[in-house]
Amino acid sequence: MNKLIKKSKTPMATVNHLKNHKCFSLTLKKASIICIIACLPAFVAMAQHIVIVNPAGASTLYQDLNIALAEAPAGSSVYLSGGAFIISDTTRIRKKLTITGIGHRPDSDKEDVNTIVRGNFHFEGGANGSALMGVYLTGNVNIGSMSPSTFINGFLLRFCNVHLVNVGHSECSGIVINQNYVRSHIGAGNASIYSNTQITNNILNYINNIEGGRIENNILLAPSLHNIRNSSISNNVIHTLNPHCRLLPTP
Repeated sequence: MNKLIKKSKTPMATVNHLKNHKCFSLTLKKASIICIIACLPAFVAMAQHIVIVNPAGASTLYQDLNIALAEAPAGSSVYLSGGAFIISDTTRIRKKLTITGIGHRPDSDKEDVNTIVRGNFHFEGGANGSALMGVYLTGNVNIGSMSPSTFINGFLLRFCNVHLVNVGHSECSGIVINQNYVRSHIGAGNASIYSNTQITNNILNYINNIEGGRIENNILLAPSLHNIRNSSISNNVIHTLNPHCRLLPTP
């Protein structure tokens, strides 16, 4: 007796499932391609580290900090992304610019890293009203100069980590240094006196050569205050007192 051999058949439900699975895989591939294409402009934009916004509101993208600072019109805002930049020591800022990074410490909750600038900033005559904020600077912030003789009226340094702040001309005034880490000191290398300076809420080593200023709510890790005239000093924490430093009496 012949045995009846039945051919096995795949249930229709399984066939439909496989078709749906294949269609779903194709849909995912198409969606992935579309997503990659859509994200390309964002990646291109991220590759541009510097954005200059001029006073009229128009923006320009740069990757070289020195070129960006040279070509930025006076009154522009300069925005730096996370990452490292190099500023040449021959670059001089002689116009009003507001330079802003994303901060000097990385945000642990985000993918952003800190903004690092390797070198020194030099703000000279014509840079009145300029500001530097939110960067880690390996070098110094130089405000004004004796050679050539240029001074600054109005300057803001905030939310930065810098080596030192040097005020290079005795006629500089209206300087605000607020909420920074200054790894060395704030002062004037040529022992000149600069006036109407506000140094508040910073962590630093010491301060020297100020007249007519306000020094409040700072932490001085090393001593101390030297050659301070006619200034308001209050609520500072001074780690130790250097006997070689002194507060000059009011004339």
